[in-house]
Amino acid sequence: MAEGHPQRPAAALARAQQQRARLAQGDDRHHGVACRAAPEPVAVPGDAVAPVAVVAQARGGELLAQLLGVVGVECVAGALEQRVRQLFARRVVAQEAWDGHHVVVHTAALGAPGDIGGQAFEQVVGTAEPAREGVDPRAVGQRGAPGPCQLGQAGIAGREERALLVVHGPTLLLFRTPIRMNSAAGAPGGPAADDGGMLFADVARVSREVAGTSSRSRKTQLLADFFRAAEPDDAPIAIAYLAGRLPQGRLGVGWAALRDRAAPAAQPSLTVRGVDAALTAVGEVSGQGAQAGRRALLQDLFGAATAAEQEYLLGLLTGEVRQGALDAAAVEGLAAATGADPAGVRRAVMLSGALEPVAQALLADGPRALAQFRLTVGRPLFPMLAASAKSVTEALARLGPCAVEEKLDGIRVQVHREDGRVTVFTRTLDDVTERLPEVVAAAAGLDAEQFVLDGEVLALDAEGRPRPFQETAGRVGSRVDVATAAAALPVAPVFFDVLALEGRDLLDLPYAERHAALEQLVPVAQRVRMQPVAHPEDADELRLAEDFFAATLARGHEGVVVKGVDGTYAAGRRGASWIKVKPVHTLDLVVLAVEWGHGRRTGKLSNLHLGARAEDGSFVMLGKTFKGLTDALLDWQTEQLLARAVRDDGHVVTVRPELVVEVAYDGVQTSPRYPAGLTLRFARVLRYRDDKTPAEADTVETVRAAHTATR
Repeated sequence: MAEGHPQRPAAALARAQQQRARLAQGDDRHHGVACRAAPEPVAVPGDAVAPVAVVAQARGGELLAQLLGVVGVECVAGALEQRVRQLFARRVVAQEAWDGHHVVVHTAALGAPGDIGGQAFEQVVGTAEPAREGVDPRAVGQRGAPGPCQLGQAGIAGREERALLVVHGPTLLLFRTPIRMNSAAGAPGGPAADDGGMLFADVARVSREVAGTSSRSRKTQLLADFFRAAEPDDAPIAIAYLAGRLPQGRLGVGWAALRDRAAPAAQPSLTVRGVDAALTAVGEVSGQGAQAGRRALLQDLFGAATAAEQEYLLGLLTGEVRQGALDAAAVEGLAAATGADPAGVRRAVMLSGALEPVAQALLADGPRALAQFRLTVGRPLFPMLAASAKSVTEALARLGPCAVEEKLDGIRVQVHREDGRVTVFTRTLDDVTERLPEVVAAAAGLDAEQFVLDGEVLALDAEGRPRPFQETAGRVGSRVDVATAAAALPVAPVFFDVLALEGRDLLDLPYAERHAALEQLVPVAQRVRMQPVAHPEDADELRLAEDFFAATLARGHEGVVVKGVDGTYAAGRRGASWIKVKPVHTLDLVVLAVEWGHGRRTGKLSNLHLGARAEDGSFVMLGKTFKGLTDALLDWQTEQLLARAVRDDGHVVTVRPELVVEVAYDGVQTSPRYPAGLTLRFARVLRYRDDKTPAEADTVETVRAAHTATR
């Protein structure tokens, strides 16, 4: 809703009455939609009075324009559907087919004596089928009753009356009726108080509380209470928010669209499903004027949010919410809330590839729902991850008898085959089968009908050394002209585990048995290199393991993964039986600027802009990082960087290049985004080097040499 154009309820009703009078006189030109006068009387359940107006034969956006016109709400031209979805900022269930047969039923709250503001429309509660002969109009308004229409009932706290907008076939009726109180809560009925699900404010509160405690038991209790309060349909969305993710993915929203926000609402009213639908609408805006359209929708959403909700929304949209929901505390909290066995919940999450479907099923059906989650060929599961150690010696001491495998710098893949069909998934469970014909061909050539393999895909140069990770990632990510891409940069799979074989689930078998099955299935050329270590305490075997590590690095790979021979496959977790060892790369870089944080980092300078020293003594930006910063370090750097600030645009603070920070990273890759043409992979702050001056920082040439060395 455009701010600055509030409509008085009395004026709105008067205008609607005037329109009705025009309609009765045969004036059917309003908004270009054919109209007719209301039939009187029209019986509906409850306290509704006769309709103020009826709109007939309206189609698509025209009907919605007429709907908004009836109650005096202005629309934004060119973004009608998205605007309508966003105005309510509650539970919005909008139909995709605007064809006159499926139309959205809205309730509009008319305040007394307040204005109609951004929350004037409250809830989309149903759709109307085409009108049929002999339909009893008294059926209109019976929620869930058979017939051509459903009618929503909603209200806003503190308002004394409302209007009901009823769609009967392609007919819109506007009623005015008192608000009924929710007998259980003593508050007006509506999405928040009745059937609209969990409030967004509750998710924001739980997120703050989880982030604000270091106690594992407290986190678990908070999440258990959260799951007890959640409805099954709310859980998938709310869990994504707690993990700092948007179900829609990236929305194409830049900082400019978020900088100037509407004034916050006084009381929380947003529901989880309403926010989800609102953000879906934002993501669907495209074409000319898309940025302006997204900005308008976001203004409406932020205008319906309280100050605390605004901060949380901002954190979600900018990626600043990071405490995570797919961890042990969330699994244990879900188990406690539903009476399920924690180990069973953990396994279901592993096998389903996400916490969300498991939570939804448990909240709907209880512990018995866990039986539906099993390893299924063709459905990906999250891969097992490795913990870290500083050296091979440390890893061997922790594991005992083990195998030392190459750690390849490629793209993790999970390959499924059943009934002659091969499917390839990435670490994030994306289906990339069509992009990797080489992997499909390799899997199709194996002598088994059904299996699930875990491995990596990577590109090799003429000498058999791995190509840079960025090139492999670009090849896997390419969606066009796969044949040309495959010819230009062929890739090959290397497998290191088998999770299912010929109808058997192998997840609970020890590594030694799984590897034996892998040796029977996959030829040597497609298997990862491995050095067995039966007696880690033996000096000769320890030396063999260290030599294998050195040889792996010499071949251009990342490092090694040490795997305990008795370990099972802990899908989706950093299992204790896998430990990765990589050399630590560090650079001393200069802080050039820093971004203000959001969420729990509000008021702190967080995201560092890092630069290397150029030949002329200036500094060239290489990238950004906020990783590795403790709360104490955040406080310290905020104070120090503000003392060196030369410009603050409200988002980025430019500082004098005086502070040197030691940064660890996993690799260097090319990037056109930064002046040096290079950036760091997985950069994280280790410490500030107050013993070094900017003149002693690493140079661009040093970074370039590091990039060349890993090619």
